[in-house]
Amino acid sequence: MKIQLLTYSVTRKAGGVFDAVRDLFTNRFFAEHNINVISFEDEMLEQDIPAWKGMPMQLFKAGPMLFSLRAKEALLTSKADILHMEALWRWPHLWMADWKEKQKRPLVCSPHGMLDPWIISNQGKLKRLVSNIFFQKGLEAVTCYHALCKKEMEDIRAYGLKQPVAIIPNGINMPEKLNEFGKLDVFHHLLYL
Repeated sequence: MKIQLLTYSVTRKAGGVFDAVRDLFTNRFFAEHNINVISFEDEMLEQDIPAWKGMPMQLFKAGPMLFSLRAKEALLTSKADILHMEALWRWPHLWMADWKEKQKRPLVCSPHGMLDPWIISNQGKLKRLVSNIFFQKGLEAVTCYHALCKKEMEDIRAYGLKQPVAIIPNGINMPEKLNEFGKLDVFHHLLYL
């Protein structure tokens, strides 16, 4: 399967989203799939790209709110079987509906907490109006939402979205060091975090 991944950053500039997305798609269960990443350049690329284990990437320079016509063109000409969109509320969010309409293929979106009711309510009525005018089409184009937990699924529903939601938590990276019994000494590692 060809998976097109669109994420706002492939570096630590994305905060926890960086670890969640990278760990998910570099997992051995995705090894048999053809994954391509579309993302944007930033000053942490040199340090953080090796963590992606050589995954093919198209990285673009972007303007405000991650505006990039070249990135949009790369996405819309992608021949992937599925698009997996990470995060919301920037220019790439606007491209989701265009991709779905053009490719007629499934679109999965991981909002990463960006539909939390507290966040939405604190952004003000003007921002919600702008969201309804510009971003709603993208939200409605999603075939299935990927929630990290039950609360995030509830947030997706509270926003009014009716599509299926798959609850798939972030994985964890277990330490490679084994104790003398051949089991992971998780307690020991937790003490030193």
